[in-house]
Amino acid sequence: MAIQKATNTVLAANGYKLIAVDGKLGPATCGAAGYMKLNYNDGTFDQYNMGAYCMAMTNPTKVGSNTPMQTMVIPEVQITPGVPVTAFVMPPWGVASPNVPALQQQINASLDAAGYLPIPVTGVLDAKTCGAMQFMKQSMGQDLLSTAGANCQAFILPTKKPASQSPATAPNGSPPPSIAPPPPTPPGTHPISSAGMLMIGGLALLGGGAYWYAKKKGMVLKT
Repeated sequence: MAIQKATNTVLAANGYKLIAVDGKLGPATCGAAGYMKLNYNDGTFDQYNMGAYCMAMTNPTKVGSNTPMQTMVIPEVQITPGVPVTAFVMPPWGVASPNVPALQQQINASLDAAGYLPIPVTGVLDAKTCGAMQFMKQSMGQDLLSTAGANCQAFILPTKKPASQSPATAPNGSPPPSIAPPPPTPPGTHPISSAGMLMIGGLALLGGGAYWYAKKKGMVLKT
């Protein structure tokens, strides 16, 4: 029971559901103590030599979730003699982690190249970071989710950049030709409207008809 109480103290401090304090060293107790050791450097697992007795482990569950945390996956690294290997610590969900800002900046570089808006560089493994990694794995072939996103609990996919507003172009790609304005009206003249043109045409037709009628009746002298 002392193991379970010590483990619950660390679980509560980091936002995880508590395990039952029943005095039984089962999968939930072993998994919670082991997970806290790997992700939060808690010494309960080693202090009680639990590794010699645990036969199975079930990882703890975050408050508000029904899914246990995923087991940490260690990424493969190329080892070069004489060159130190930088340890990669799996970032926990919803907690500031020193390696997350570099991860988010790497994600933003890929999103920008693909035409998507960047995610906030918060230093916390959150839903937008996890959603971006999920999108990159499914659509871009970049799998950060299997390593850095093993503790993801929610996903918000990235947003496409809005289309830029650009002037219309001709089919050959050149700007559309401009339409020249009508020539100015000479001084002292007035433009004739459509109604005026119709009136002039009607008067001409009426005058022609009167001339034809007068000629028919002999009212027009022949020269």
